[in-house]
Amino acid sequence: MNFPNITSEKHGKQGLFIANNNEPGIISKIAECLANNKINISEFVNKSRGDLACNIIDTDDEISGSVVAELEKISGVSNARLCY
Repeated sequence: MNFPNITSEKHGKQGLFIANNNEPGIISKIAECLANNKINISEFVNKSRGDLACNIIDTDDEISGSVVAELEKISGVSNARLCY
């Protein structure tokens, strides 16, 4: 995959990298998943190139492996990984 250039400084307790299809509604589904799991977003950076979008999300709360798995189940999300 030819990912867009994306950077972010650490602002929160935990960081996520998420790759997804560049289409309407996916960012809101990601935010909704985090909110439903009581995870607050401290910073959200999104960059896209063509049909691919990448996100770096800093949160104020720890993110469990089950939340990462839930994020990967969102239609259009191809990859979700903890950064730190």
